[in-house]
Amino acid sequence: MKKKIFTFFILALAVLTLAACGKEYKVEFDSDGGSAVTSQTVKAKECATEPAAPTKEGYTFAGWYNGETLFDFNTAITANITL
Repeated sequence: MKKKIFTFFILALAVLTLAACGKEYKVEFDSDGGSAVTSQTVKAKECATEPAAPTKEGYTFAGWYNGETLFDFNTAITANITL
């Protein structure tokens, strides 16, 4: 009986690990009325690629922010996000 329970837990762990490996997240860019920036699909725990700065007449682009914090593109993506 112990062998069956152990085998079940090992199989369950393997399934959960494989399911997490294939996870992907969407990184979207809100240019606040500036030129369009294409969203990215990023594998879990990988980094998004910093896109070219959008343009908007009369404005200077200051960077991509997550809320009030300047986003670091060396940060692993672990959820859908809009910058």
